[in-house]
Amino acid sequence: MLAERGVPFEPIRAAITEAGSTRIYLAASAFSHRIDLLLPFQPAALVAIAPRIAVPSIPPRAMLLISADGEQLAASMVVMGAVAASDAIADVAPAGGRDAWRAVVDSLLALPGGTLTSRTRSLTEPRGTIAIRYLDRDAEADPPLQDGIVDIAAKLGVSEPQRALWRKLHAANGVGPAVTIATHCVESGPASELGFLYRATQWDHAITLANLIASGALARSVAAALGTLAGTLQVDELSAVEVLLGRGEPDVVVWTTLQLDSE
Repeated sequence: MLAERGVPFEPIRAAITEAGSTRIYLAASAFSHRIDLLLPFQPAALVAIAPRIAVPSIPPRAMLLISADGEQLAASMVVMGAVAASDAIADVAPAGGRDAWRAVVDSLLALPGGTLTSRTRSLTEPRGTIAIRYLDRDAEADPPLQDGIVDIAAKLGVSEPQRALWRKLHAANGVGPAVTIATHCVESGPASELGFLYRATQWDHAITLANLIASGALARSVAAALGTLAGTLQVDELSAVEVLLGRGEPDVVVWTTLQLDSE
């Protein structure tokens, strides 16, 4: 799979080996060659990916996120757990964007049921991410949540067609399951993009979402690629499906849990 997506194998293999875990999380884009790997944060694993980056202080529950877009590799530190929004922003946001980002994070947390669950600091570019989870969405609570999210997306600069598309994608996930929303910050302030993570487990569901984004030959190509990916990874169920809006074209990302051979 790495070869098919043009990702260099050796740094990835070395990072996985140095992480010392038999379980890793892998995310693969349906519409591009991008992949992400999430594994325990070990200094040597970071060195394998980004040898010129100084190893930061590693807090408890830290994970290493490796992002690969073709031959280009990037590394981030993901820290799980709820903290105050001000602390999360100070920890991960580029200094120039903190004040403007605070309004976005506060607006997301003000929506019903919002809880900050993780923060991510890029180690290879000035970029930070905060994830906020919304639990127990029901038929009564979900419409105002949708309206609030669409309003925030509009203020961020996500286009009207993408906001309308998100409502369709969100509806396709049904009410009930939690949704986790990721907001991002760069040096100039909040990024005009959002990520939406749903705890879906079926490959067919990812194809359904992709078909809401694309049609015709592209939709068939994406469906075939996801089918091939499922066979290559030999994973029957997904861990989650993520919808990305605002950063170029919309995307669907499938998250899987891989159990590696311990020998």
